[in-house]
Amino acid sequence: MKSRLALYPLAACIAFTQVSCVVGTREIAIDVPQGSRPGGRGAATIGKVSDSRQFQNNPTDPSTPSVDGDASSMSAAQRSRYVGRQRNTYGKGMGDVALGGSATVPEKAKEIVAEALSREGYQVGNGGNSVSVDVKKFWGWMTPGMWAISLEARIETVVTVGGKSVRAEGYGKNLCQTATSGNWEEAYRRAVEDLISKIQAKL
Repeated sequence: MKSRLALYPLAACIAFTQVSCVVGTREIAIDVPQGSRPGGRGAATIGKVSDSRQFQNNPTDPSTPSVDGDASSMSAAQRSRYVGRQRNTYGKGMGDVALGGSATVPEKAKEIVAEALSREGYQVGNGGNSVSVDVKKFWGWMTPGMWAISLEARIETVVTVGGKSVRAEGYGKNLCQTATSGNWEEAYRRAVEDLISKIQAKL
């Protein structure tokens, strides 16, 4: 019995280490990797990019956007920076995860869609097909565990090209030991690549 009891402080210590630094705002960078650009599909211009994400205060589902505070008191511009929520050992929402610098979700979604169009042969810039983007989901969340945590990210967009709309969702999951900025970024890297491939498949 004594040996079993001795494990509890160790487990608590490990759990604390996994989800430490959960207060305040963690800033991350979400990069959009460049692939091949075959050309041949004409030109395209991305115009309006809307952020339709719905934030809630204290949601029961961690995949629902929320902030450490009252989301309704924030402007749309302020909410546009937030892309995730940190949690403590018990899964309680704590600090926020935001894009670094002046980056916003609409700007990042525009980059992702531009990359998908470029990989499909479009010359993205001025003229050609008119493209609009509506961001339905762009969120990352943490699920604490005893020996590891999972960081997940989901991005969903509705892309309209020349009057035709396609809905695509990208998902990424990173099993890791600590919720560092790098590990959050890895979950998003996988979600971004998945979304690009899904948009390509539907264009």
